[in-house]
Amino acid sequence: MKKRCTPQLVEEIHRKNESWRKAAEVLNALYGVKLHHLTWRDYATGRRDIADLKTRSALMLDQRA
Repeated sequence: MKKRCTPQLVEEIHRKNESWRKAAEVLNALYGVKLHHLTWRDYATGRRDIADLKTRSALMLDQRA
């Protein structure tokens, strides 16, 4: 069952896969999105937030303020 995508979840998947590229493959398949590995890295480290409404919905995130 899918969980809400949080930066902590992204970090956990990154640690398991030991690569941002591999983590991105897993996360993209899990959530049915197509984000670049650098976008996942920046989201996990707090440098970037996901802005696209369709993508936020797929990741089960609330709308941005």
